[in-house]
Amino acid sequence: MQKYFSKIIMKKIKTARQCSRVPVIGFVFLLFFMCAAYAQSVDQLKALAQGKRVTAKRISTSVTLDGKVTRAEWGNAERIDVFWVIKTDKILQKNTRAYLLYDSDNLYIGMSCFEADTAKLKTSATGRDGKVWEDDGVEIFIAENGSTAPLFQFIVSARNALFDGKNTGGKLDMGWNGGIQSAAQVFSDGYGVEVIIPFSDISSSPPRSGSTWKIKLCRNDKINVSHNSWPVTWAGYISDPPYWGDLIFE
Repeated sequence: MQKYFSKIIMKKIKTARQCSRVPVIGFVFLLFFMCAAYAQSVDQLKALAQGKRVTAKRISTSVTLDGKVTRAEWGNAERIDVFWVIKTDKILQKNTRAYLLYDSDNLYIGMSCFEADTAKLKTSATGRDGKVWEDDGVEIFIAENGSTAPLFQFIVSARNALFDGKNTGGKLDMGWNGGIQSAAQVFSDGYGVEVIIPFSDISSSPPRSGSTWKIKLCRNDKINVSHNSWPVTWAGYISDPPYWGDLIFE
């Protein structure tokens, strides 16, 4: 993000210099002001991200994997219904809801993404491990902890194209395939995604009651060219795992 921000600064400075011919010292003050504003903005977003947590309730019956995020199956799950546009403190205005459950072997995640004009949904990727991030869909990032454990990324498009990868030491292994199962359906008012993620993909042992992992849930909205997450994100999706949300197992 620093490189991205630096490019913006230099572009603005170049434009201002061409237009107003302000002395060089003016650009120094402008650069200092913009860097300070950026640092303050990041600090504010970090503060907003802190303390976000969700509890996964334990179930005894597996979820039916069909892309229908129904009240009958997910009604007892804690609901996340506030997502932020990344790199801002703006709340996504399109209704997006996420639910989490678990049993002794798996983590279950259901997401409902409301969309007024589903005909405009972008769903070009097919098969496994294609460029699913370029489509409308959801992304899930999970880590057993936010510091030393590998980070796992799962992407499912509105048409159920699937990507999964394992990030270790900042290097993403796109060839890694886990045992994730997914289903997605497009409806008249949006789409639903359901996934089953085996704990064996993430950890050598399943979480115990009271365990806390780290998680980030995202929605890629290609219609409005918007990337959105829970909790708030000030850089790329995968940045700063310690500031991801706490996933607490009931």
